[in-house]
Order: sequence, then structure tokens, then C-alpha cells
Amino acid sequence: LRVTDSRSRGGGLGLAREGVRFFTVESREGADRNMADISEAAAHPPLRHMPVAASVHRNLHAELRVKVGRVCVAHGICFNTRTYNGMFPGPTLQVRPGTNLTVDLINDLGPNKTPISSNQTSYAAQPNSTNLHIHGIRASPRHDNTFVAVPPGDGYRYTYIVNNQTGSSLLWYHAHLEGTSSMQLYGGMAGAFVVKDNAQENAYFKDWPEAVVLVQQLVFDPLHASYFGKYMQCDEGPPPHPHPVPIGNSALDCAIENPSNFTGWMLLANGQFEPQVELVEDQLIRLRLPNAMSGSLNLPPPP
Repeated sequence: LRVTDSRSRGGGLGLAREGVRFFTVESREGADRNMADISEAAAHPPLRHMPVAASVHRNLHAELRVKVGRVCVAHGICFNTRTYNGMFPGPTLQVRPGTNLTVDLINDLGPNKTPISSNQTSYAAQPNSTNLHIHGIRASPRHDNTFVAVPPGDGYRYTYIVNNQTGSSLLWYHAHLEGTSSMQLYGGMAGAFVVKDNAQENAYFKDWPEAVVLVQQLVFDPLHASYFGKYMQCDEGPPPHPHPVPIGNSALDCAIENPSNFTGWMLLANGQFEPQVELVEDQLIRLRLPNAMSGSLNLPPPP
């Protein structure tokens, strides 16, 4: 992940002549490109801000509905995937310390292909079953229950009391059912979970602009272990795909469209490829960056 000034040719943090810096979040594919001028920077979309469900008077009742959504990213690539509330990534949940939090997880996915047996200990063959985990929350397994399995057509209510000693924190939530969590997370089932302590926010970040930027990465190289079609067990359809992959147990036809035959890695920020944030010169911004990548993926080291 690299943040650069789109007005500077050599990379790094340059200054725009009009006193505005245009920052882009770049993927590995774009890390070595030089940005010629503002007209090229304008091709980058403004950073998308995911919808926020925020607590009121220390109470929040949120609904996360797991459903199939059609997602389009860069290079004309579109695909079907499992989502929260039809979003890629999911909505941001925002609370204060001491909040009474209720999350209704509702599974609207289609049926699994293989019925689960009574002695089965892994849900690897049940890719449309799911559950929820808030990564980093101070809660017992009784509340943050990662052992429950929520099958298609069913739901589960999670209840938490956000610990009063939790200061301003950046957490994130994602699917966590054994055998399916990696695939569901890779496909986009994740979202930011922000804890805001008023005293700390006012003391350290008063009047700062901020953005939550959830980072994901997808691979469209058919030879890579984390190739999207393979990792999601999708049916890629006919050639030109060199290695068609059967649907198998995925219970999801991803219906991948790749008109440009892109075969690289794609780093996404809030589901976007190289989005742009506009800042006034010398202005500080607070970026909250949850790493929600899955698969055999690691960010490259900085140049």
C-alpha cells in the first residue's frame, strides 16, 4: 500500500501548485507508474465512504444480512460474491465504550449443496453457512460466538457490551465459521468496527478529517494459489480462461466477467481500485486502515 501525490512525477509526497494534494491508494500494478498531471489524477474515483451504523445513547442495533451481490471493480471485472447487506465491503459499525450492541446476522444465501452430517466437525463443504466475529473485541465466546453455525435461511443474534475501558480503537468484523471463513472473507465479507472515546477523540484528533479505508486484495492471475476463480471455487466458464475451475461445493456461480483479460493483483480500498482523497495543503488526515485481506496474500515491501 502506497500513498502518493498524483501531481508529482517521481512519487513520494509532493505539493500541488494550487495548494491541494491529491492522494491515491495504489495497487502493486500501479506502484511504479508516474502521474503526469491532474487530468490523469482525475481518472481516479473519489474514495467511497461506506455507510455507518452508529450508536445513539450507547445503544446500537445493527442488521447484517448475508446475501449474494454483483460487484464490479477495475478493468471491467465483475463477479457475484457473498456480501453483507449487498455491499462490498460491509457497512461500518461505530460505537462508544459502554455501548449495548446487538447484531442480527441473517443468512439469505441459497442452500448448501451437501447436507451436513451429525459427526462432521468442519463446515468446509458448507460454504453458504456462516457466523460472525468482531476481531479485537473484549468479549467472551458466549457473546462473540464463533462456534455457532448459521445455515442458509436462518439467523443468529449477537449481543455485546463494549468494554468501558476500551478507548478509541479500530477493529473489524468478518465471517469466522471453520472451513468457510477464508473463502467468505476473500470474497468481501468484512467491515470496519470503530470505537470512539469522546475524551480521546477531542484530546488528540479534534477537528481532524478522517476516513475508514478497509483494504482488500484480489488476484486474477489463474496460476496463483489465490486466484479469485479458484479460491472462490467459481465456474469461470469457457475459454479464454486457461484453467476453468468447476463450481464444486461453492454453491455460488460467480459469473466472472473479465473483458480485458486482466491477470494481475488488485489492491482495493473500500472496494475501489486506486481511489483518491483530496486534501488542502499541509492538512492532516486520520486514516483508519483495517487489513481485511485473505488467501495467500502479502503486501509487497515498500520500494
